[in-house]
Formats: sequence, C-alpha cells, structure tokens
Amino acid sequence: MNRFTERQRYSSDVYITDYTHYRNVRLKAGATDEDLNNEGIPQGVDITDSPSTILDSFHIVNKHHVSITAINFEHNMQYFRDADGKYLSQCECLSYADGATSKGWLMLNELKYCKFSNIETSFDTAVGQIERTYLHLRDDFQNTPFLKDGQYRYYWVISIPEHSEASPFDGFDYDEDRVLEMNSQYKCTIWGVNQVEVLNTGFLRACKY
Repeated sequence: MNRFTERQRYSSDVYITDYTHYRNVRLKAGATDEDLNNEGIPQGVDITDSPSTILDSFHIVNKHHVSITAINFEHNMQYFRDADGKYLSQCECLSYADGATSKGWLMLNELKYCKFSNIETSFDTAVGQIERTYLHLRDDFQNTPFLKDGQYRYYWVISIPEHSEASPFDGFDYDEDRVLEMNSQYKCTIWGVNQVEVLNTGFLRACKY
C-alpha cells in the first residue's frame, strides 16, 4: 500500500463525501469556483473524521478504534492512467485495516448522488467502476500486481448517501446472479449501504437502516 503517495490514517469514525455534483449544481446556478473555495467547499471526494455539514456522507463506524488507512484515489490520479496516458474511470477510494495478523479487510467505495428513480442505474454503474478499479489494481498497476484475488477480505461498497431510507440499494432489482458471479470470481462481498461498522481488523458489518 505504500506505493500510494497520499494516504490518511484514522482510529476514529471516518466520513467520505463527494462534492463533485454539489459544486457543479452551484456553478450552474451562478456561483464561481472562487466563491465555493471561499466557502470551504472541497473539490471532489473528501475523507475526514467528522461528518459534512452540507451533504450526507458514507460513514465508517469505528467503535473499537481500529487503525484504518484511507486512500483517496482523486489525490493519487497519477496511478490511474492507461497505456496511452489517459486517466481511467476509477472508484473513489480504498480503505483497509492496519496491522491485521491474518486476512484483513479491504474496502473499495463508490458514492453516487442521484434521484431516487436513478438508484438502480447508479448502483449498476458504481459496481462497474469498482470492478474496473479492482482489475486495474490487480493486473495493471505499474506493471506489478497491487492486489491479488483472496489476498484480503474484500468489500465492494456502493453508497447513495441521500437515500438511506432505501438502503440496502442492492435490493432494487439488481442482478443477483451477477453478484454471485463476481463474489465467486473476485472473492468479494458487494453491499449497497451508507454505513458500515468495523468489527475488527478482519471483518466489517453492513449497517442497514
């Protein structure tokens, strides 16, 4: 994991928020980038130890104060280029438990801010983004495998923060056969929730509203 130049470490709860859509809406309404920067609105994905006062966030509940490293891919874009130097469409972040003595957990996240009617489509898109990210990290990362199938206890988590009342999102007629196929192929657990709890260095638990 040390190959990523920018990483953050937490032993508290963690909140992940994506301000991209919010900023675009504000810009279309007449605000300028300078206005938004002066208001302290982050650009893109923001990972912190406190909840956003503006938007709903994805929440990692860490009651046992497990040490967690979080990697914001938007701050490490140099690692996500194809053979022609073009940027890849990756998911937003990766987090993992530090110091696991056996197989530890590793989570890939994608957040979607969308209308209720678009939850199913957004969920499907997010799964594809996480899959492409995983394959890049496994097969094409600087010509050296960064992840291996079964190396960690993998969790692929899709969050739609504005619609917690509809969680779990994978219940929206999502293709169950595809989930089972990906679970078998990549040894991953796929969740559609806005909150997970860290049980220990080896396991997470989905928190469903």
